[in-house]
Amino acid sequence: EDDIFDTLSGENTTSFNKTYHKLLQQPQYQEYNPFGVVGVAYDAMWSIAIGLDIASKKITAGNDSGCEHLYGELVPLEMFDYRNEKLGCIMRKSYDEVMFTGVTGGVVFEDGQRQDNLYLLRQYRELYEG
Repeated sequence: EDDIFDTLSGENTTSFNKTYHKLLQQPQYQEYNPFGVVGVAYDAMWSIAIGLDIASKKITAGNDSGCEHLYGELVPLEMFDYRNEKLGCIMRKSYDEVMFTGVTGGVVFEDGQRQDNLYLLRQYRELYEG
């Protein structure tokens, strides 16, 4: 069923889980919990990469929409400084534009929060922690 959609990474839930469980068979990984939240972490890394890409494109284009009155300059991400309020604002707004299909399903953010993260955490707790 979950093989019917294409994910951004090219992995669907089934193939991702097969690869993950095969990896856990290797001696150096046998103490790892096979029921961890590895899929959520995998999608989180993709979310970070996509958000940074969106922010970088905005900065390159000189787009500080919604952040124009904040302190700081539009500088490359490599020059990020926590005192640069403008750059922080652009990054936060960029993460709200992240939207893709990951191995855990649809990944969408609003106000800096993944919209289904509470459900996933609750589901994990119910299934694996009792």
